This record gives sequence, structure tokens and C-alpha cells, in this order.
Amino acid sequence: MRKFVLHAADPLRVIGALVSTGSSFIQTVMLKARTLMLLAATVVPFAGLSPANAAQIAGGNGGFETNTFTNPGFAGIQNLWETTAGSASGWTFSGTGRWFMRNDGANSGAPQDGANYLNLSLGDLGAFAFSATTNITGLTVGNTYAVEFYASERVGVTPGSRFSVSVNTTVPTGINVLEASLPAVTSGFSNYVKQTLTFVATATSHTLTLSNAGTGSGNGFLVDNFSVVPVVPVVVPNLPPGTLADYNEVWTTPSTASWESMPLGNGETSLNVWVEGNGDLLFYIGRSDAASEVNTNIKLGRVRVKLTPNPFATGQPFSQTLDLATGRILINAGATGAQTRLKVWVDANSPVIRVTGDCDSPVSVEASYEMDLRALNTVATINDAHQGDYLLNDGASAITWYHRNRASIRNSHLSEEGLTQSLNSIPDHLMNRTFGGRMSGTGMTRGG
Repeated sequence: MRKFVLHAADPLRVIGALVSTGSSFIQTVMLKARTLMLLAATVVPFAGLSPANAAQIAGGNGGFETNTFTNPGFAGIQNLWETTAGSASGWTFSGTGRWFMRNDGANSGAPQDGANYLNLSLGDLGAFAFSATTNITGLTVGNTYAVEFYASERVGVTPGSRFSVSVNTTVPTGINVLEASLPAVTSGFSNYVKQTLTFVATATSHTLTLSNAGTGSGNGFLVDNFSVVPVVPVVVPNLPPGTLADYNEVWTTPSTASWESMPLGNGETSLNVWVEGNGDLLFYIGRSDAASEVNTNIKLGRVRVKLTPNPFATGQPFSQTLDLATGRILINAGATGAQTRLKVWVDANSPVIRVTGDCDSPVSVEASYEMDLRALNTVATINDAHQGDYLLNDGASAITWYHRNRASIRNSHLSEEGLTQSLNSIPDHLMNRTFGGRMSGTGMTRGG
């Protein structure tokens, strides 16, 4: 690892340093090993378990299981079959079409549940109007309920057919179930799909109506297993107003490595910041437009700020806070009367990283730029992952470095995609791309 250092000429009580970067934001964040909470997130619980449900289909016959059908009917199957008006427990039927209930799947399909179902037949009589009604009782005015049931086509249903289900609330509420919305069936078998109609009760009981509509002769729909259930609302509690500071992330011990770092940035320049127990503050620098020769986003490098004597020694009070209101990391260390207070942030309006601090007792400060990711001052071929970084000798009080792409994988990528004809028309955004930074500090001079 090559290391380039700025030294404070004398022990300081006030620390001030900045790093200027020359490129955009990359959010490659290594999180601290201890759990980082979701900032400003609230988990809202349900109000409780579902209340006791008194609502029901009249007579409790939503599945058409109350009746036992013994009269011989179509194809010799036991059924209840009418062409005009009739009734079954809890239900009333009207119209000129046919309705029947079956307890065998040999001709019309099987029930969704139990032994019986209602067949809303288009019948053999041509176009007709048909309805089946029942009452929903035990409702609480103002509460929301869902009518749940299962519907299936019969094989041979007339294309374009539909039936509707509605509840006679003050403003009637209903849904249409279309033939095209249900899976096709063959050989008389059924394929049920759950349907839901939601309504708000405006009385303690309402009428539920099924209406069939079709043209020409043909089979219709099978319906079964009607039920009414309350819709339990999600209650958002009235929490007392809080402040953004309530969600600050606070650590009380130093970290051991970069994977225990706090994220920081301004939308263009990003940092991974951590403090180690040996007296060092460290951060990696990233930017979104720091694209290498092989089009991967790479870090601009690592900065180490070393304080002597060590304020972060084991056993000393310590806190590292991600201050959301100001976008800063605040570090406090040491006992009362011997504290060191550091602030790290990225300028909101420019690509500048700032580290400032004050101490109760004098400390010496050494700020190092460490290029541990790539070699220095080397020229490599495109076969290498990355080429080297470059260091400028531009004065005694600053460290300036940069990375410049002397090659580009762009041609290779276009060839792999069969786009060699576009080599001259697609700009190369990688070749000669340059990014880096400059580090300086008040009262600091350049070392080795």
C-alpha cells in the first residue's frame, strides 16, 4: 500500500481539513455489522384480531347444502329444476330461465364445496332474464363487508355471457362476472375461481341478488359457497409527533473494519465512514461517474485521519451518530474534560468532503491518502482489471491524485453484441475519463 501523509506542524486543539473530489455518487455502502435500523420507518399493526362475525346468508345456506334434492331430473341426476319461479332454503328464484341444483358432477360439473351448487343456466329457452335473491343479515351499519363466493363456467357456455352480483345498499354495489374472466372447462367439469364483492352496510340487513344475462341457448355458470365476512381495517395509531433526531443511528463502540461503516453523501459523492480503536478515523470515497476502463465503478481511494494521543482507546466513552437533520456524522470520544469531537460531512452544493473537530486537550493530526485498491503510476493493458492511479507533486500543503482511463473495453463490448458497425457512431464514454481528489488541511504540510 502506498501512503501519502499530511502532518500538522504542531499539536492542535482545532482540526479542519477538506477533500475535494472530481466526479458523481455511487451508493456502494458497506453496513456496520451491528444492525442498522430502517430510518424513519414505522411498522403499523392491525387493530386486532377479526371481530366476531354475526353477518350471514339467510338460513346459513350460502353453500346450498340445507336442501336434499330427491326428485329425478335432467339426465337422471337428482336435482331441483324449475323454469319459472321457485325457492330453496333462504333463496328466492324468479324469471323465465332455468335454475337447478345438482349433487353430481357427471353432466354439469362438481360443487366447489359440499354436495350441491347453483347452476345459473342459460337454458334451452333462448334469451331470458333470471335472478336469485337472498338476504344478508346481522350487519352493523357503517361497517365494511365482503361477499365471497366461487364461480365457474359450464362447458359450452355462450361466449360473451355474464352474470352480476349486487347488494342493495343506499348506493347499490355490484360486480359483473364475465365468461371471458373464468377459465375454460371441458367435459362438464368445473374450474372455480374465488370472487369478492365489497360493500358498506347502510342497514342491518341487505338483499343479495344474482342476475344472469345471455343470448341464445346454451349452458351458463356454476356458483357455490357464498359467505359474508367483515373487512377488518388497518388502524393507524395517532402517534405523538416526533423529530428526525428520534431516528438518528448511534453507535457506542468503535468499528473494526470497513464493513462496519456508516454511509454518508450528498447525492453525488459518497462515503463509508468508520472509527477504529487505534485512534484512526477512516472513510472510502465513491462517486457515480468513477467508471474504470472495464466500466466498473471504483472507489476514489481511502482517507485515514490519525489522532495522537488516541481518543478512541478501549474503555473510553465513545459515540458515533449519523445525524439525519444535518447530514453529518458526529463522533464524540473521551471522558469529560478530555473529549475529542469530530464532524464529517459532504458539502450539499459541491463535491467537497469536510472533517472538522475540536479537542479539550492538544492532539497531533496526521491525514493520509491510501491507494490500497490499485497500483500507483503504472500503465497496464486492457486485460488488467484496472490501470494505475497518479499522484501530483503540486505543493507542500496538499495531496492530489487522479485515475485516468488510458484504455477502454467499449470496443470489445460492442463486438460481443454484434455492433461493430456502430464503433464510429457510439461515443466512448470510458476512454480518457479522469476522476480523483485533492486533500488539504489548515496548518498541515505534506509528508512522505
